[in-house]
Amino acid sequence: MTQNQNITIPFLLTIISCLATSIVQAASLPSRSLPGYYIEKNGDTIFCKIDFNDLIRNPTSVTVEVKDEKKTFGPGDIAGFGVTGYDDYRSMTVSYHPGPILGTDLPSQYSDKIETRSCFLRVLVKGPYALYELKTQERFFYFIGQPDNTVTELIYRAKLVDQVVEEDQQFKTLLANLFKQEGIAEANTNLVYSAGYYPHDIRNLVEKLNQHRTGKITLKPKAKLLVQADIFAGGIDQTFPTEFKGQYTANNRFAATFNPIGGINFCLVLPGHFQSFAIGLSIGYYSFSSSIDKSGSAEEYQSANYHFTSTYNEHMSFARSQIQTNLYAMYIFNKFGKVRPYVKVGVYENFSMSNNNDITYAYTSSSTGIRNGVIPISWSGQGAGAVLSTKDFYVALNIAAGLMIRRQKFELVADYPQPDISADVSRPFRIASFGFCYYYTLLK
Repeated sequence: MTQNQNITIPFLLTIISCLATSIVQAASLPSRSLPGYYIEKNGDTIFCKIDFNDLIRNPTSVTVEVKDEKKTFGPGDIAGFGVTGYDDYRSMTVSYHPGPILGTDLPSQYSDKIETRSCFLRVLVKGPYALYELKTQERFFYFIGQPDNTVTELIYRAKLVDQVVEEDQQFKTLLANLFKQEGIAEANTNLVYSAGYYPHDIRNLVEKLNQHRTGKITLKPKAKLLVQADIFAGGIDQTFPTEFKGQYTANNRFAATFNPIGGINFCLVLPGHFQSFAIGLSIGYYSFSSSIDKSGSAEEYQSANYHFTSTYNEHMSFARSQIQTNLYAMYIFNKFGKVRPYVKVGVYENFSMSNNNDITYAYTSSSTGIRNGVIPISWSGQGAGAVLSTKDFYVALNIAAGLMIRRQKFELVADYPQPDISADVSRPFRIASFGFCYYYTLLK
């Protein structure tokens, strides 16, 4: 193990330990209390703070805080609740047809099973006609509320017959009847029957019903995209697990290198889910070099008239300077906390800036022996060349985890799996990278 490795490995292990501990602690923090309200059974609205995680499925209960007192309600306890500026839920007892609508596990017959239960339905559209959403582990369901306060499932079922998916789209018939009741069926027939069982399509239809009944146009708030720009700097530890041969030597393996890296990062934070999802592109620069020096002796014996012994010194080296881009997706935990863990998955694109990307060797030798039966003679030699050529450009997947603290980010990142950078498909040469970076946000 080299002195460089002796220094970097404990250093990286210390960083990993500290960051992992911080991520576990931050990820275990409770959800943040957000401003909101709940509606009592008698219709009174109580403003409060709400513990809300923006769950993928509809919540089965909600915890509110009023005057430092916390209460937990189920669908049967209140009429609804909401998080100010984000989501509204209403407590309702609904009947619906369970069963998968996607995948290879579809039944061969439409399921007539009906479930009835009380739940918190997410409000997608408000008005005389309301649209509600229920997300279960199995699928999405949509319900329409009508001016007479009835709430009905928009039925959609699927079955698989001879490897062909057949659909029961009763929701279109129900919506078409509502358009007929409003006297606007003829102008919207194509729109109704071309709609899919998607929130965007159904929302548009329900909003048209409300627009006709109230004369008011629904103004949709524009989704806000948050752009961030960072500078980053850190260190990257690279190891070379592949062994190779030199001119005289075998079983050679380069020592690990540890080098600085720096660059810029652009991140687009997506709307929805409390802005927990983001995509980004970083551009960085780094270089590395590693070498091996070996000396020894080698004997060659072909016959009594042809044999000699050589002593040699051999130097092998590999160096690259490269631009590295990373196109990634990121998920942020504990979005409203002071310490926010995150994970990233990305694709590195590595562009070599070096004129020579070869793994090279150079040697000097001194030989003594008998050649073609001639009395003992001595000679010397030297040479240089390429052991292996590596790619000018290669791609590698990477995974990362880190912590955000205000404008700062601390991140660990690693290649996985190890990319093969050899230009010769018959002779692989792999490189493994592991690093840490510090980010500072300039634009937020």
